[in-house]
Amino acid sequence: MNNFSPTPAQKIAVLKEIRYEIESLLGTPNYDSADEVILETVYFRKMAHGRALHTFFTTPTPNRWKNDVLSEDYAFTALAIFQPLKAEELLERFNQALFHISYSRVRRTPGDKAWPIEEFLPPIIDRSKAFVSHVLSLRWPNIPKEEQLLWDRMLTPAYVRIPLAQSTSNIAVSQVASVERFIRGT
Repeated sequence: MNNFSPTPAQKIAVLKEIRYEIESLLGTPNYDSADEVILETVYFRKMAHGRALHTFFTTPTPNRWKNDVLSEDYAFTALAIFQPLKAEELLERFNQALFHISYSRVRRTPGDKAWPIEEFLPPIIDRSKAFVSHVLSLRWPNIPKEEQLLWDRMLTPAYVRIPLAQSTSNIAVSQVASVERFIRGT
């Protein structure tokens, strides 16, 4: 059992770190669309931040690992993001395909090598947007004005930048277009 309990000052101080994770998931940086290495990197980054946010949104405080920041620290209930039967499969895939060199990689065919981003990212994007609205509704007096403005900005339609067009070995064009439409809410 973990007895770590963050102070109000710690919760406010770490908001910029949570914002960074959410911004990195929601925002798409400008990039050279002809450079497949950069394209791969942009989506790898989105998925890595999405994976970190999954833990943030789904872990209840009694299951906290060391001093992890959790959504429940902000009175935002930890909930499952994926259907139970799909959650294990998706998380295993992302843990193995993104963060481990595994023998299961060689068993993948060209048809199933693409990262399942259409299933993985949209539910985390939804939860992230709900969390941003929740944080803004708290109206904590000690949040610096600059930080408050940066949180407000994440809910503006202009926040999401140029959509990606991707043709790398792990991400299909249809997946990218689908996720980018979802992020923009179109």
